[in-house]
Amino acid sequence: MSRHDRRLDLQLAQLRSFCLAATQGTFAEAAEAAGISRAAVWQQVRALERRLGVVLLRRRGRTVELTADGRLVLDLVLPHVQGLESLDRLIEARQAATPPKLTVVAPPGQLAMALHRPLQLFASAYPKARLSLLTELRARQVERVVERGAADVGVLVHAPDEPRSASLEYQSLFEAPLLLLTAADHPLARKRRLAPTDLAGHPLILAPLGSIVRRSQDRFLRQHGLAEPAHVVMESEHTHIVAQYVALGLGITLWNLQRWAVGIFPGLHGRVFDPAFEVLGGALVVPRYAKLAEHVEEFCRIVRQFVASQQS
Repeated sequence: MSRHDRRLDLQLAQLRSFCLAATQGTFAEAAEAAGISRAAVWQQVRALERRLGVVLLRRRGRTVELTADGRLVLDLVLPHVQGLESLDRLIEARQAATPPKLTVVAPPGQLAMALHRPLQLFASAYPKARLSLLTELRARQVERVVERGAADVGVLVHAPDEPRSASLEYQSLFEAPLLLLTAADHPLARKRRLAPTDLAGHPLILAPLGSIVRRSQDRFLRQHGLAEPAHVVMESEHTHIVAQYVALGLGITLWNLQRWAVGIFPGLHGRVFDPAFEVLGGALVVPRYAKLAEHVEEFCRIVRQFVASQQS
């Protein structure tokens, strides 16, 4: 068989396994997303390499990285693979007897803040739609759910320097500066001007180690010499839970949060503590190359419109 004939003999399963391994970063995660064994993914990628006569992926411990040929092949085939995988969903959504289905993945806090009203508006516009809400705390977890097709759209919060998935499109939604959150009747809420030293001695509520908000908190506390004597009374990664306990007076916190969202929580006071400090961004994420169903496009439009109205 000639080299040209071998290239014509490509199989969708091989291309899909390669795209998943390249975007997920490991054979194990690619296997989970594909619903097959890790060995099967590895064999399909190796079969694709033999057909093309090039090395596409190289192992780096438990992860894999693209070669130059691999990057070229990914750029060429990923749009087609994602397009084919979205075909079934598009056909199903357009069948008159089948109600449209929308699956959204986001952190619980975003479901409670940025998405509560858009979901109401969407349900009103599509009364027969079947809504499915998935919760993942970390940005990378949200990305993976959308990458493997388990959700139509995701909402995440990310740092400016965080790597982005090549297979996803990121639509900017909002900015989340580092706010000082206190109870409305807390002495710091009434103080006109604040310095970092004013936080010393107050009980703190922090996000867990390793989370994106905790990284912001730790940088700020270290920068102002407040990390070591800090009195931490609670750790939680759930924004809405933290806001409720701060409003009850359990402690204060520094939290990356949309300024308009402070008003959702009764008894909560928030102010931008350091305008020059790193601002996190919120984004809608959807598959980059897949054709979105009409109702998914409409939901994204509703979310963007709602968030823009809250920021104005």
